[in-house]
Amino acid sequence: MALRSSLILKSPTSDHVDRVRQAVIAIMAGVDQGEDVGEQISALNTMTGREYDRTYFESFHGHTSIEEFTEEAALPAPRFVSDMTREELIDIVRLAMTVDPPDSLYYRSLFDKNVPMSGASGLLDWPEDWKPGQDLSKYDPSPEEIVDRATRPGTIIQL
Repeated sequence: MALRSSLILKSPTSDHVDRVRQAVIAIMAGVDQGEDVGEQISALNTMTGREYDRTYFESFHGHTSIEEFTEEAALPAPRFVSDMTREELIDIVRLAMTVDPPDSLYYRSLFDKNVPMSGASGLLDWPEDWKPGQDLSKYDPSPEEIVDRATRPGTIIQL
């Protein structure tokens, strides 16, 4: 494995996970009661290094549970690494393919932050040219193929 130790996921402490859970429970209670939870969300963002907003929590129950969210939000926020090597990207993809959630989500986000292709971690699940109804049973790219697709010239979206 070529992945430097500073990029390997370090599990959060149980105290940190508990603080995140309590913050989320309080935010959800406030949202459910129509309260202003802006300061609480800001505190959660500071605690997690993320950028959640009220809209996210208003649709919360439609896409996650408090426990699933807590496990993901308590993980360290992935960061951009200016000197990331191809071998490290391959190892990140390999980990994203083999570890269980929420750890796999960390490695997917780390990959997304460090390649030019927007949403590149989606390549782990489907090809770039995927169409609804397309048979994915034969889609089995290697980590090397995914890295090559995500870093090839022309993958930066110009706005």
